[in-house]
Amino acid sequence: MLEKDGIEIVSALAERKFAGGLILITGGDGQFLKIARTIAIKSGLDVLGPLIKPFNEDALAHYLKMFEK
Repeated sequence: MLEKDGIEIVSALAERKFAGGLILITGGDGQFLKIARTIAIKSGLDVLGPLIKPFNEDALAHYLKMFEK
């Protein structure tokens, strides 16, 4: 399996014109989330929100409900 970082995945999704909602998740630095979010938005992706691990299921459910609308 190829290993990719979040920025590479965001770029690949943008290249493929991904039309779904994107939830950015990290177990590390919140600064990385800000960078990934900026790149995703500038690439035309629909960013629902960020989550920092560990997160609870209510936080995830919140973003999933946003996508349902």
